[in-house]
Amino acid sequence: MIDDLVRQGLIKRLPVDRKKVDDALAHATRDLATAGTLVASDQDWAYTIAYNAVLQAGRALMFANGYRPDGANQHVAVVKFAEIYLEPADTVIFDRM
Repeated sequence: MIDDLVRQGLIKRLPVDRKKVDDALAHATRDLATAGTLVASDQDWAYTIAYNAVLQAGRALMFANGYRPDGANQHVAVVKFAEIYLEPADTVIFDRM
């Protein structure tokens, strides 16, 4: 399946870089905390920030496995990549977001 994503131009090989993984996870952690702070006052914005947290965590998964999203549909690439590694029940929520 990963080869299919490469052929479709959704992802590219990338040397594993622990700093990229750590940076993406730090962004995800920060965004999740921010979403939690805002949820009581602005649910729409909290939802948007929570989505970005999930996206950053997905990017960390890609970086840890030596890939990065590519092209115009990077959100789609991250979701499709996550579907390879995560349980369907977890990725369906991300896909619906």
